[in-house]
Amino acid sequence: MKKITLILTALCAGAICAGAQSIADNEYRLRNNFWFGTDNASALAEHYRGIRNDLSLSYDYENGDYHLQQNPASLNDVSLSTSGVGKVGGFVLWGGFSFHNRFEQGARYNVLNYTPEEDMPFFVADTFASGWNKQAYLMSVKLASPVLWNRVSFGIKVDYNAKVGAKQKDPRSETYDRYVAVYPSATIALGAHTLGVYALYDNQFERTDPTNANRFQLQKVFISNGLGMGLVGKVGDNDGLDTFFYRGYNVGGALQYGFEAERTRIYTELRYSNGIKTSTQKPSLPKPMGKIVRNVASFDFKGSFGRSFNHLVSLGATMGLTSGIEYLLKLNTTAFEQNWDIITENPMSSFTRVDAHAGYEYQKALSSDRYDWSAGVDADFTMRDYSYLSPTALFNSTGTLLSAKAAKQFVKGAHSFLVGLNGGYNLSFGSEYLYTGPDKTAALQKMYIDDAILLGSNYYKFGARLAYALTSGNLHYNFDLRAAYLRAPQPQLGRVTASLTASLLF
Repeated sequence: MKKITLILTALCAGAICAGAQSIADNEYRLRNNFWFGTDNASALAEHYRGIRNDLSLSYDYENGDYHLQQNPASLNDVSLSTSGVGKVGGFVLWGGFSFHNRFEQGARYNVLNYTPEEDMPFFVADTFASGWNKQAYLMSVKLASPVLWNRVSFGIKVDYNAKVGAKQKDPRSETYDRYVAVYPSATIALGAHTLGVYALYDNQFERTDPTNANRFQLQKVFISNGLGMGLVGKVGDNDGLDTFFYRGYNVGGALQYGFEAERTRIYTELRYSNGIKTSTQKPSLPKPMGKIVRNVASFDFKGSFGRSFNHLVSLGATMGLTSGIEYLLKLNTTAFEQNWDIITENPMSSFTRVDAHAGYEYQKALSSDRYDWSAGVDADFTMRDYSYLSPTALFNSTGTLLSAKAAKQFVKGAHSFLVGLNGGYNLSFGSEYLYTGPDKTAALQKMYIDDAILLGSNYYKFGARLAYALTSGNLHYNFDLRAAYLRAPQPQLGRVTASLTASLLF
């Protein structure tokens, strides 16, 4: 630990170290630095303030039957993360890394994928509740140029994620998931106004091998085309499922605007991306399974107002439109040219999802760096509208989560304590699953029926937070405990979540 701390301190020499002394203080500064959390790395040149270096060890726990069927009933996640910022020759450099060792139990209807996606209709399912062992290596780097001509800066952000997972019950699988994203950016400062722009390109790849530990027992699986439609397959034997590949990319970008005055700070962002993701089986004779075309547009607004910027307002919305395209294939048996030819591409499924957020928080500060207390309210709206063309299948849900939160920090010398409470109520406006096709894939239909029941239920939740910080010179030791409980009276479903983090700020 001491060696890691010394290395990080050396790498991040020149970072701003005065100011925040606890987790609460650090969060207070970051949430008022609207540009730091964006994908525009060039903004670091103009908004290089209040950013700390950190090293943390966390444990996350979840357990309960309130979860979508492809998600785990329980999980244990141990993670180590660190991030740091510094200046090198006028350039601002920020880097972050985290490692997760995750153990899941009770996940259903997923044979292949590290993270199932709701708008990916082409997946393989079984009916057994199984465990998954997973590891994730997540890295991110931001680099900003010096401010040129007193107003322009350029930057780049790079994300790299490497994930490995293994299903623990037949039919088993080992999956490798890799993600790379690049965000070139530029920022222009015009007095109190700031304009930002960045582009996006990402590349995704997942390779997964379905197998059986018991080679003498074939396992029945269901190959989904979407919303309950699909085929019956098997894992095992020479004619069983082979290696699957998922390949994808997204291109897009965003426009940003910021304004700062004596009592006003405003940040807005408009973002759009378009991408394709394909599913293919068997590397020796690649057989296309299908593809999705995904379009995502989002809007984000944040503003802080008042003499000490006490009033924080946030608004945001994201709309995703995905089309699932199936292939009509023909096997080309020409000697030395054997392959699967795509005869036609048919859009068969569509996925529309809208997420919106509105929030208000009052923040009381002891100084520009020290957090005192806060209280706020939030409203989160979610709508799903999924459909399959023929035979007709529909899956939809709509709901709003209304929540409130409050927190207070107590400071005494080098010690500080944070106490926080939060609670909310989710109001479902209804959910529905309709399927008019054959029942040979009834197991897939059962997944959507159970998910519709879950999403159609109202629930309440409440949580608490307790954090302690000790300051010693320029080092700030923090311990953060959070817990929450969720309950849906009808049906009788619940979930408990908890996390414990020990961190060092410097």
